[in-house]
Amino acid sequence: AKPAGLNAKASEEEVKLTWKAVEGVKEYAIYRKEGEKGPWQKLTVTTKTTYKDDLTDEWELLDATAPLAVEESDEPQEPTIYTYTVVPYYRQSGEKYYGNFEYLGVSVEYSDF
Repeated sequence: AKPAGLNAKASEEEVKLTWKAVEGVKEYAIYRKEGEKGPWQKLTVTTKTTYKDDLTDEWELLDATAPLAVEESDEPQEPTIYTYTVVPYYRQSGEKYYGNFEYLGVSVEYSDF
């Protein structure tokens, strides 16, 4: 069975995921993609039924020796859409078995401004 009730809620610095436990499952792999069509990226594995994706770590490091180009714009920036899914899995006799999951995932808009 796939995790039911998958929910994503964005705040200023993170996206919090919640879902209902799947019977017999001890671990869940969390995946994220930018937009709805990007490739899935595995973020982590957890034993909990909640996960906080700290998006403040998404800032790129700047080269301190390069001149800083600042573009000023009166245009509001478009929020980024992140899509998440949770894949349940369990281990038996040293083998890993994956359960069903929501392939389309759940999407949330995130703005860091």
